[in-house]
Amino acid sequence: MKIKISEIKINPGRRDTQQRNVEELARSIAAVGLMNPITVTQDNTLIAGLHRLEAAKLLGWTEIECTVSDADGLQAELAEIDENFVRAGLSHRELGDLLLRRKELYEAIHPETRQGQRNGQTAKNDNLTVLAAKPFSEDTADKLGMPLL
Repeated sequence: MKIKISEIKINPGRRDTQQRNVEELARSIAAVGLMNPITVTQDNTLIAGLHRLEAAKLLGWTEIECTVSDADGLQAELAEIDENFVRAGLSHRELGDLLLRRKELYEAIHPETRQGQRNGQTAKNDNLTVLAAKPFSEDTADKLGMPLL
């Protein structure tokens, strides 16, 4: 579906765009079109695609193709962070900041995965069941495409 660019909200604290990358992307989009739509929440808050959005603005577009996600709140922020992991050029500091925030969000969504917690219990016992969610380290390794050491 298409959405008016003027209706897209961008959360504060997002990583800044790189103008050189925006310009390169704009040239590509002008040549072959927008290959991957941006992703927004139900209330038009951007989850993924800030560089694509800025490239569309640079091209003078007033609308952009988008995917509307059911994610909201913490889930939407987690999806935004995961999208940023696949981008090249993250500094060690940026990667560290993203990992720290991802851990906070993941444990807020899945409190049973916090270190020292076992299915909501703080002590070991013989009646533990398998966690419904993966531990943070395993989930993050999967998202980054890295082996769990």
